[in-house]
Amino acid sequence: NWRHWETKIQENNDSAPQMIKHVQEFKFIQDHFKGHRKRSRIFGWMRSFFKQFYGSVTEEDYTTMRLGFIMKHCKGTPKFNFYSYMIRALEVDFKKVVGISWYLWAMLMIFLLLNVEG
Repeated sequence: NWRHWETKIQENNDSAPQMIKHVQEFKFIQDHFKGHRKRSRIFGWMRSFFKQFYGSVTEEDYTTMRLGFIMKHCKGTPKFNFYSYMIRALEVDFKKVVGISWYLWAMLMIFLLLNVEG
């Protein structure tokens, strides 16, 4: 979905950061913070738990994250591909968390080759 939203934004030329006049008018703010103190914590935890199993980022969330990132970090680049940046960042983080170094691979292969009886 993120790629589709990014191409839609690029085609509509909505990549230039707009001036934010009233934050309360954003659908993202209305959906996430309306009645925030009225909800119970247990309901919030349950909602967050089940939301991880389906599309947890909506189009409004993506557009808001993109706009905030461009306004903060890319002041001179209105045609910024936020989707490509996010994919690169997630791949780097994944390699750092899950990646295995070459010497660990070597130790693993030696252990597997020498462990013939067990």
